[in-house]
Amino acid sequence: MKRNLHRVLSIRALFESLSMLHLKKETGELRALEAAADRERSLALSMRGLALHGLDKGTESDAWLTDMTDADLLSRRRGRLQELAGRQRPAVDAAREDLLIRRRELRQAEIMLDAAAAAEEKDQVRREQKQADEWYQSRLARKKGDAAAARLRML
Repeated sequence: MKRNLHRVLSIRALFESLSMLHLKKETGELRALEAAADRERSLALSMRGLALHGLDKGTESDAWLTDMTDADLLSRRRGRLQELAGRQRPAVDAAREDLLIRRRELRQAEIMLDAAAAAEEKDQVRREQKQADEWYQSRLARKKGDAAAARLRML
């Protein structure tokens, strides 16, 4: 039985490791989307600043208009990346929940293994105590038998 419990514990540990890897993967994807959205935001802000700087200079070219268009496109890309990150969050939450479930199952298997080991140790102590009691009883019986035989010889 102890061997089977060790197998269950090993399997539960593997499941927990797989869940951890899945969570790391999902979290990594979410962080990558959020980082990309932040980069797009920074680029959009710098493009807007460039466009406004060109407009303040009073240049007659349409470069400022191109810069504003680029900033608008970057803002839209940022919005799309944020939307994708928002869709990724439930997957991360589900992976986190799965990891917690797997950890709980692993802990339950560990508790079962510990309980089985404690029960086995308790049985071993009982067997040893029983053997010690039987040894003392047989020793006592031999002494009584020897004493009775000695009394018979004296008669």
